[in-house]
Amino acid sequence: MRKRLWIPLLVALETFVIGMADAQSQRLRQVEVSALLPHCITKDQMFRPTDPTCQPGTLCTSWQDIPESTIGPLEVGRHDSLWVDFGGNYNCDGCIDAVSFPYVQIRLQLSTDGGPFEEVTEHGRPRSSYVPNGGVDLVRRHVVPVAPGGHTLRMQHRFAINAANNPLLTRLCLTEGTMRAEILFQP
Repeated sequence: MRKRLWIPLLVALETFVIGMADAQSQRLRQVEVSALLPHCITKDQMFRPTDPTCQPGTLCTSWQDIPESTIGPLEVGRHDSLWVDFGGNYNCDGCIDAVSFPYVQIRLQLSTDGGPFEEVTEHGRPRSSYVPNGGVDLVRRHVVPVAPGGHTLRMQHRFAINAANNPLLTRLCLTEGTMRAEILFQP
């Protein structure tokens, strides 16, 4: 009699454990990865006083798409989250290590159902990293809540430099990088 009592308990426990494992595997529903092409940022530096991300007294280039960084559309049937991970290495040949310049700025943009790309708002630290002449790895991670629809993502970059140091900058390039986007299941 006692053995029969344990059998349903073991079956229930096994079902619970397998159900948890299945739930974990369902949290990640779609993954897209893109290897980014090496790309140098063009030098159309100018003062941009109406752009709050271009600090006063600095010259900023225009925002430029990172080649191969467009991912999607990622189809979402309900309110979910997109996890976006960008990693890249930037190098500044010929830069002098001036006080905290130049800066590489990265931004994520989102298009829903083929609409225009709009910047994804970041919270916390600014999206800039100082690039010495030895190069630097840059990492950005975003969790983007989205509504149902088809979502396309892309990354853009630019650089900013102190106006007094402008003649010192000869090249600023993304030498290698990857971008990964995942749809996360919202329980």
